[in-house]
Amino acid sequence: MSVPGVVMIDTCIFDEAALNFSSERFAAFSTAANDRGVRLLLPNVTEAEIRRHIAEAARTAVDALRQAQRKAPYLTRWNRWPLGTMGLPEYEIRQLVEKDFDDFLKGFATTHLGYEDVDIGRIMEWYSSQVPPFGDGRRKEFPDAIAFSCVLEYCRKNGCVAAIVTKDEGLVAAANADKAMVHFASLPSYTQALIDSDGSVGKLWESIVASSAMLVEAVIDELEASGYYPEPEPDGDVEDVKIADLRDLDFAVISVGQDQCAISFSGVADLTASVSYPDPDTASIDSSEDFYMPHFEKYGEIEAVVRVSGTAKIAFNKDSREVTGLDHILMDENTYGLAFETGALQMRRL
Repeated sequence: MSVPGVVMIDTCIFDEAALNFSSERFAAFSTAANDRGVRLLLPNVTEAEIRRHIAEAARTAVDALRQAQRKAPYLTRWNRWPLGTMGLPEYEIRQLVEKDFDDFLKGFATTHLGYEDVDIGRIMEWYSSQVPPFGDGRRKEFPDAIAFSCVLEYCRKNGCVAAIVTKDEGLVAAANADKAMVHFASLPSYTQALIDSDGSVGKLWESIVASSAMLVEAVIDELEASGYYPEPEPDGDVEDVKIADLRDLDFAVISVGQDQCAISFSGVADLTASVSYPDPDTASIDSSEDFYMPHFEKYGEIEAVVRVSGTAKIAFNKDSREVTGLDHILMDENTYGLAFETGALQMRRL
């Protein structure tokens, strides 16, 4: 089957990329989609959900600034401190990310799908029968069902097959059960399918898979050189980080040149570390005197899991299409917050 030229990208894909619409994975998709005349299907319900997540992300960013200000009240006297200005940082941050989203949509043809063609009768049949995207008591899947119904109606009217990029279990099951849908688990995998539609990947992909240990080693090296902080208290310390395993590694080719290609990757790292951080519950605080002093700290050995992603440039022989090395690797993040069980940690006086 040829690669569908129309595609819907689920909200979870944007969330997975931390709403970074200027990242290389989105830029590569835009280029491949624009070059091949791909049309993005954007149901109104999905767009509203994305914009709501943008607003929530802006609120979370401002909350982090407020938390920093609470712990260091003197920041309010810094003339560049964003919470000390007359502006509204939450609104400004939201505007910044929404502009990135709007610019992303301008990179190729986009069709907005309204609510007028939503088949409510069919959606209620899905719900009553508990068939995908419903099932297992998932009542919150109505937005997904509305989006799925919009795309199905578009396919019916235009006599086409659509790609759907999602990791949502309900939508995956629904797409796999419908002949008008082709499922892709990630945006890079759909981008690779677009590129490979003209034979640009071919034998190169086999060599990349065979050389995947090289990528794993490089990612682990990057993780060992990264920064870490304990999520319960970002002012704390993380030391002796050891990467126990890098698993569920998924990668896809997102662009191909004469003797170099770019791949996007994601995976999960299991690690161990030593942490210590001031216990805010034991702190004495006097904002009028810029005073904040915790009296105890928590410390101990922890196990944690972090999700990792990034892009890498792979060199290959232009004649044999065999991989010859890894030229460059860029992680999407270089600092990771560690979430862990705190019950086993010990306390000591500072």
